[in-house]
This record gives sequence, C-alpha cells and structure tokens, in this order.
Amino acid sequence: MTTRGVARITLALALLAAGPAHARPGDLDRTFGKGGRIAVEPWGCGGSTRSLVLVDGVRPLLSVFAGCQDYEPALLRFTGLGRLATTTAAPQATYEPPLLAEGYALTPDVPDVIPGAVAQVLTRIGDSRAIPLAAQSPKAFGVDRRGRVTIISSKLAERFLPDGRRDERYGQNGVVKLTSANLPRVYAALVCRDGRVYASGGRRLVGLDARGRVLRRLDRRKVRVPHVNLPAVSALAEGPGDTVLVAGPDRFRDAWVGRLHADGRADRRFSGDGWLTGRRDRRRVLRSPRALTQVDVASIIRDRRGRIVLGGSRIETELPWQATVIRLSGRGAVDRSFATGGRKFVGLGEIKGEEIVASEVKQLAIDRRGRIVVAGTVYDDNAVIREDLGTPYPGIARLKS
Repeated sequence: MTTRGVARITLALALLAAGPAHARPGDLDRTFGKGGRIAVEPWGCGGSTRSLVLVDGVRPLLSVFAGCQDYEPALLRFTGLGRLATTTAAPQATYEPPLLAEGYALTPDVPDVIPGAVAQVLTRIGDSRAIPLAAQSPKAFGVDRRGRVTIISSKLAERFLPDGRRDERYGQNGVVKLTSANLPRVYAALVCRDGRVYASGGRRLVGLDARGRVLRRLDRRKVRVPHVNLPAVSALAEGPGDTVLVAGPDRFRDAWVGRLHADGRADRRFSGDGWLTGRRDRRRVLRSPRALTQVDVASIIRDRRGRIVLGGSRIETELPWQATVIRLSGRGAVDRSFATGGRKFVGLGEIKGEEIVASEVKQLAIDRRGRIVVAGTVYDDNAVIREDLGTPYPGIARLKS
C-alpha cells in the first residue's frame, strides 16, 4: 500500500472516531449504547432508577427498584460505551436500592446488622468492607473532605466518623432535628464537601453549618423567589465558592433557578438578582424563558466549565412526560448553543416489543470528558400498575457537551 493510501485510511478512521461534523452540544453521543441511549429490563419485569454514579468518571452504575415483588433491588453496571456489563442483586438490600454518591453506596434499612435495630450500611464502591450506621432511613447522604458521613432522613441530619462512630461534636450528640427549624419533612437535600447541609421540605429551605448549627437566614422561612408564586425547592447542588444552587417548579410547573450564599442571601452576581425566573409583561402576566416552561426539575449539577445543567421532565396535560435537560451559563443565562434554545428532550432508550410513551430524569452526572450522563426511567403504554403510565424501565443516555 502506498503512503497516500495509508494517509487516506488514517484520515477516514479519524473522521469516524470524531463523529458527525454537524454534532452540536446537547446531541446524543452515538458512541454510547444504542444511538446514545439504552433502556433495560433488570429481571425481565421492569424497574425504575433511583441513583447514579460514574465509576472511574466514565462507567455508569445505576441502582434500581425491582419491577416485581419477587425480585430484589439491582445494581446495573455499564461499560464506558453504554453496554450493560452486569446485573446483580444489591447486597443486603430488601426493598429500597442503595443511594449512590461520591464513590460510596448507602444501603438503607438493613436488619440484623446492629442488634435490636435496622442499620444504614455504607460501602465504598469496589470495596467489600461495610460500615453499619445506626441512623434513620436516608433521603440523601454525603461524605465530606474529612471522610465524615452525613445522612439526611425525613426529619434528622446525623453525622458519623469514618469508622462508623457517631460524631458527638455535630449538633447534639451527632444529631440535628430538622423539625426544630420548622421543616416537617425532607423532600430534597444536599451534603456539601465542607460539611454544610441544605434540606428542603417543599417551600421551606433549611441550612446547617459544618458543626450542625442552623443558618439563621434559612431558619423557619419559606423560599421567596421574585416574580414566582408558590416556589418549591426540588433540587440542590454546590455552586462556586461557598454558594449553593437551588431549583424547582412554581405553581404552574415552570422552572426557576437561584444561587444563594452559604447563609441564605441571594448571590446577585447570578442572573442579575440571584434568580433566573420568568418576568411579568405589561399586562402583569408572568412569562418564563421558553427553556424553563413546563419543566419539573429533579436534578441540578455544574459541569467542569461552571455551566449549570438541569434535568427533569416536561409535563403538560395533553402530553406524556418527556425527559428534559436544560443548560445555563455559569452566570444564570439560558445557554442557547445547547440543543434547541438551551433545552433538549431526551429519549432514554427503547424496550424490545414495548411501546415507550413517556420518560423522566432522576439524576444527572458529568463524566471526566465533560459529557452529560442522564439517568432516569421510561414507561410503556401498559397502564396496569398505575393509571397514567405503564410499566417502568431504567434508562440512561449520554449527551455531547
């Protein structure tokens, strides 16, 4: 073969590896799964996604609820190319699959590990050692820079040392009662790497410092978002510096996003006054940015360039749920270079022999190459388990950045 022929073959292989020349931010990464997405049946009877983590920053690991009562919750391990590698029963899990975060798995409500009580069992992913923690059923958890584990349940924040002992210096003997801050129940929570905790009970937001003391600006107050009626906090993430990102829907299911300082003050460097919301027109009608209309936010995350990515579902009365991803700039403007006007409707995969009619995002992650990994659940049209949607199946997709 001539030198020119070798050069042509090399160029052709390089073009194939690079993908289509017209690929834009927000397009499906077609090197992943089946055309950029994949949905699976863990036990041949469906299932729904609970949590996502990226092993080695690339390979997705999903924890899923079993779709049948006869089966245990499962862990689904995928390759970096989106192929299902293994399906295994989640160790020690009975009904609820583990929560996954920061390279750790927390299996809830394991009996017979601590005498006379159920335990939350912490393991590092890839390590067989297990640490039982005498805490209540978790809504969220996190491991800070010092290896301390904070577990947020429906009414408590509890912190443990790396060896499993309760951190007596946190709150009162390692426990903070969130109900004392007028938070009757937790729906969303965030454990920051510096030990701070933020928890939402719908319209109320409570913050704790690294020692478990309530941040007074976030004590007993409802979230007040300019121009927004009845805002609810459904997702939280760490922002730059000491800030925290908060997001959720308003009463009309339009999304809003805010950035707060650690003590709860709005960060006015973000979107002008600290909030990205709709604006009222001359007739006093609230008009939301098109990318944020009719979106129920479930997850928020920052990418390596500081941009903000939201994941959720578009919900309209005449249409089924549609998994939706939105990207904003780090300063809180809709990133119109992403997908179509900053918003992407994502298919999370197909199931052979079934008609998939709806999908929703549960969690987002950014891999080490900056691509957006979207984990969620798809539904077929066999509405037996519930009246509005059919059997659920875990699904996952990867988008170009």
